[in-house]
Amino acid sequence: MFWLDYQALADAIDDAGPQGPIGNPFQLTCPGMAEPRSISGSLYMQDGRASMELVLENAPGGPAVQMRDSGLSQRLPGDTFFYFSAHDVGSNVTATLSCLREQPMFGEQLRELETQLGQPIDQLVSWAGDAAVGVRFDGSRATAGLVVNVTDQGRAAEAMGQVRALITAAGGGQGAVSVLEEDYNGARIVTFRFKDQFGGGPQPPMPDASLAYAFAGDLLVIGMDASFARAVVDTQAANSLASREEYRRAIDAAGGTSNTGAMYLDFEIAWQLAESAMGPMMGGGFMDSGLQEMRAVIGSLESLAMVGRVDGDTAITRIVLTTRDE
Repeated sequence: MFWLDYQALADAIDDAGPQGPIGNPFQLTCPGMAEPRSISGSLYMQDGRASMELVLENAPGGPAVQMRDSGLSQRLPGDTFFYFSAHDVGSNVTATLSCLREQPMFGEQLRELETQLGQPIDQLVSWAGDAAVGVRFDGSRATAGLVVNVTDQGRAAEAMGQVRALITAAGGGQGAVSVLEEDYNGARIVTFRFKDQFGGGPQPPMPDASLAYAFAGDLLVIGMDASFARAVVDTQAANSLASREEYRRAIDAAGGTSNTGAMYLDFEIAWQLAESAMGPMMGGGFMDSGLQEMRAVIGSLESLAMVGRVDGDTAITRIVLTTRDE
């Protein structure tokens, strides 16, 4: 177990003199943002699980943080092996950018970028609510993407139209980018396929050199390829990530589905992807021996989960490593 007086450390660094172009990294200068007073942590074993808990006690007056179930684990397919969710992405990006604009190191670069875009960056994401990243592997090919709850359909459609214009313009007249559109189970999927500059194309289990997006009800799906968007469109509660016993067990052990954000990793599926990717390199000897040793260790692990919660002015992050029964 450890405990750190965060505020005392920040004050001591301030007293030591100038800290360089970014100032004191332990001293938050953004108004309205929570500032920790102390940080503590503990590591323990419980019911066959290794658990680590980090606790940040914030100074009073920070913004109110809501705990809730975003429901996004019910929108991702069951073969998702890595999941990370966050709440209120649009408003959090806006707050972060407002802070960075006041920092000498970042303000000028942001203003130049926004001049090129023709509008503030936060306006491009003001429509974004809760969001989650998912990485999936179906046994033959891996892909990944982002799902976002849309709070303003008009702004979201306008933002994706701007993205489409930027991508096609960047492709120029060299045929570097082709745009494909398809209707799939009520969703319109737009795919940008990028010309292979090196020949041969991507090899399994890697995804195609493309980018795709689709609106599925109140959800915007952005995937590394169209297969991710199709999988999300096809997902029902019964075959979703949230329906898997391993996922529920891990998230419940780490704090539950009502949270400020969560992360989940399935070691078994991740290892299957690693084996598929390393298959062409296998040739016996040291490489095979090393992989067998890694397999022996990873085979005893089931999942890793991280859940964020709040209790008054205290932010709690719990990380749980779950082992297999055997």
